[in-house]
Amino acid sequence: MKRNLREEQTDWGILVSKVFPSNALNDKMYIDTSGILVVKTDYASAAYLGLRHAVIHQFQVQSRLNTQQEREGAHDQILGVLKDWMQGNKLKDVFAKIDEARKATIETEDLLQKLQTYNERTVKSSREFQIKIRGWLQESTQILGELQEKLPLDS
Repeated sequence: MKRNLREEQTDWGILVSKVFPSNALNDKMYIDTSGILVVKTDYASAAYLGLRHAVIHQFQVQSRLNTQQEREGAHDQILGVLKDWMQGNKLKDVFAKIDEARKATIETEDLLQKLQTYNERTVKSSREFQIKIRGWLQESTQILGELQEKLPLDS
C-alpha cells in the first residue's frame, strides 16, 4: 500500500479490510501515521467521503504554501484532524446513521416480503372467488334453461 502511495504520488489511501490491528482506535475505521485509512467494508463510503474532504482541503492548503516544511506541517495537521474526527462523536454519529439506514433497509425488505405474501394470498383468494362466481352463474343459467324448457312454447 505504501508503495502504491509513492507510485501514485499521493499522501492518502483507503484500505478496506475485515481485520484490524489491536492498536486501532475503534472497530470500524482507523488511520495510520503514513496516511492510510483502514476501514471495515460497511463503512467504506463514509471513509471515502471523509478522506475526500481531507484531500481537497490539503490540495487547497498546499497550493498556498511555499516550503516543503510548511506542506509537511499542513499534512500532519490534516492527519491530526482526521484522527480527532475518527475518535470523536461526529464519526460515531455517521456510523450510527449508517447502521440505522442498514436496519431500515432490512425492515423495508421484510415489509415488502410481507406485502408480497399478502398480495399473493389475496390474488389467490380472489381467483378462487371468481371460480365460484362463474360456477354459480353457470348453475343459474342451467336452472333458468330448465325452467325455459318446462314452459310451453305455444301459449
